[in-house]
Amino acid sequence: KDNNLIFNKRLPVDLDDLCGAVIEEHETKLGGQYSNCIYKKTNGKAYIFNEYLKTINAKELIKYEHSSFGNYAAATKNNYGKGKCYYLGASFEDKILNKLFDEILKDIK
Repeated sequence: KDNNLIFNKRLPVDLDDLCGAVIEEHETKLGGQYSNCIYKKTNGKAYIFNEYLKTINAKELIKYEHSSFGNYAAATKNNYGKGKCYYLGASFEDKILNKLFDEILKDIK
């Protein structure tokens, strides 16, 4: 509520079970800045914001390459109950998103 800071909780607050991951670090990218990432042997770019995800139960889908923060996922997939949770920790370029959404659509059919 009201975008308050919540102490003693990891981001995403109260959704770490659902997401199967927590945000270790994050940064905002300025215009023209990006991070390199890879999804199923396709190299791409992550713009605008980067959340550096530490997986708990989730499967890493997209990985940052050469992150100054370390070895983190950029997007994950977690089985939760009878469903699945996909967590995107960045704004990805179209060629990455198209491949990812193709996988998601096949997975939910």
